[in-house]
Amino acid sequence: MLSMLLACLSVGSLGVTSDDGDRSWTSLDSELTRLGASLQEPTSAIRWDGYLRVLAVQDSDSPAFAGLPNSDVAGFVLDRVRLGLAFDQGMYSGRVQLEAAGGTARLLDAYASWQCNDMLRTTFGRFQTPLYWNGLVDPRHQLFVLRTASDEFWIGGRPTQLADNFGVMLDGKVDRFHWWVAAQNGVDGTADEFAFTARARYDVLGSGIGMVEGAYGAPDDATLSVGVGWFDDGGAVDGGGNSADGDCVAVDTQYANGPWAMNAEVLDYGKNSVNVFDVPDSTPWAVTLSYMLQPNQWELAARYQDVDSPTNLTDITLGVNYYVVGHDVKWQLNVVDTSSDNSVEETTSIALALTLGK
Repeated sequence: MLSMLLACLSVGSLGVTSDDGDRSWTSLDSELTRLGASLQEPTSAIRWDGYLRVLAVQDSDSPAFAGLPNSDVAGFVLDRVRLGLAFDQGMYSGRVQLEAAGGTARLLDAYASWQCNDMLRTTFGRFQTPLYWNGLVDPRHQLFVLRTASDEFWIGGRPTQLADNFGVMLDGKVDRFHWWVAAQNGVDGTADEFAFTARARYDVLGSGIGMVEGAYGAPDDATLSVGVGWFDDGGAVDGGGNSADGDCVAVDTQYANGPWAMNAEVLDYGKNSVNVFDVPDSTPWAVTLSYMLQPNQWELAARYQDVDSPTNLTDITLGVNYYVVGHDVKWQLNVVDTSSDNSVEETTSIALALTLGK
């Protein structure tokens, strides 16, 4: 149909010459341009995305993957099945995300944002608590199969204690300085106490490495960011149902330069917050280093983690990633060696993961 239309337009203009001919050809060009634009698929304000991650695991005497101490485990795990919907309407945007790896879809995110101006955005709804960088990185963009203990607590399983994270958040950026403040329902739901979060980040070098862990897509020039966050839940209670400290302070840093990348996190959990944090009155920390053997294709990584538990639980994770299509299609092989004063917690685990999505 389009070719017949173009032919008709061309034949109809052959008899026109001189100045009128020039004007006719110019008019024809304009008509064809408008026609081509009208035939293009209109840009949609709605975008779908999603991904899944499957694991093949072998676990020696460990609860790390299977949750069963003192037993050798080998098998397959459906680790992530996520589906998201994002939409934009001028200064407004929104996102909805579901997780269905457990067999039943559950809501993770559901929020609307208003870009008030170049330096201020307002977000309403259900969103991840903006405490520190590692806890905000999407699992699809993480470097290892398993996150750190703190990361898993804040984002991995969305535990019951943090499930009611509806609220409002303000965030913005001024040159190299980024900031976030949020008020959310917290552990007592819609009762009279709120969970407050404040975070600041400064890009010491460059403009930040974004929300991707590791050296994939890292800039050629050195990039360094440092952040600090504070969280307090006024509705936190201890094991006896008494009011307790629900606070946590987090410090994080990220560095990238060509094939090298590094990130570190330190969290200081409040005392007596047994219903809010995994280990009360503790200071877990972790350091990660990675190197691209082949640009944006093969990456080696290592991480040391100290959980600061009563049993002095620590682990070393070694990994190799193969990026088929970036983080949309990638293979990950991890070996995790866990040490502890309690022999039940000591383990060596191996996991092979395939992530596929967009």
